[in-house]
This record gives sequence, C-alpha cells and structure tokens, in this order.
Amino acid sequence: MQATPGDDRAVVLLGYRAQMEDMFKHVNPGLARRFQLQHAFDFPDYDDEALIKIMLGKAKAAGLTLPLAVAKRAVRTLAGARAKPNFGNAGAVYSQASRIVGSSSVVV
Repeated sequence: MQATPGDDRAVVLLGYRAQMEDMFKHVNPGLARRFQLQHAFDFPDYDDEALIKIMLGKAKAAGLTLPLAVAKRAVRTLAGARAKPNFGNAGAVYSQASRIVGSSSVVV
C-alpha cells in the first residue's frame, strides 16, 4: 500500500477502538504510520430510535410489515447486550430482525 499519483485506491480498517489500538501496538510500525489512530473516524452507537428504524427497514426489505410495537420490543431485548463491550450495534439489530423476519410467527 503505497501512494502512487493517479491511483484510485482506498484501504479501510474497521474495528473497535481499544482493539485497534492494541493491534497497532503489535504490528509493523509502517502500518501504524499509515493508519494514524488520532485521525480515525469514531462512529457513535445508534440510539434506540435509529435501531428501530433499521429493524423496520430490514423487515420492509423482506417484504414484511413489522408492527412498531414489535420492533420496539425487539430493540429493548437488546438492552442487556448493548451494555456489554463490543456490542454489534446495527449488526445485532440485523441479527435480531432476521430471527423475527425468518420466523413463521411473531409473538407480540
């Protein structure tokens, strides 16, 4: 990965900040020099409202209408997981929505 004028190339590293910092402590210094964590983008976790919208969008993409009350309840069930480190944020909601969308019945 060298900068060559005219090249259209992007390399993106994604991960949790603590693990990324730990990784850069144990890799070739050239990599840490190229990916300077002090210039990294930090993306905050979604709030409940955003997670509900993501869940409703996942259901809609599957051709289903998910009642708002069900989406809210599903997001609330993730509250315990959200308190733990490395919560998957929207990924956890996608997993939860897949279980709801993939089931033959929805319990309200």
